[in-house]
Amino acid sequence: MTTAAPYRPFNYTSPDWAPLERAVVLAGLPLRRCADYMWMHEDPPGVHYYKNRATRRYLQLTKDTPEDRACRLLREVQP
Repeated sequence: MTTAAPYRPFNYTSPDWAPLERAVVLAGLPLRRCADYMWMHEDPPGVHYYKNRATRRYLQLTKDTPEDRACRLLREVQP
């Protein structure tokens, strides 16, 4: 019999800006571009959701999102 992993609720109260800051730096953008985003929540496996203020599109990043993927995702949601 296998035991289920303990339930970990969504995080709506403790923003983590590190994944976004990392992606912005890797993309060669100025760090002030982080102000273009709102942190929305973190789901249980550690995926952080950020919403672009201008385009209203979501960016999903983890602390270890590969560099090329982070840069591509960031470019896709930029206005």
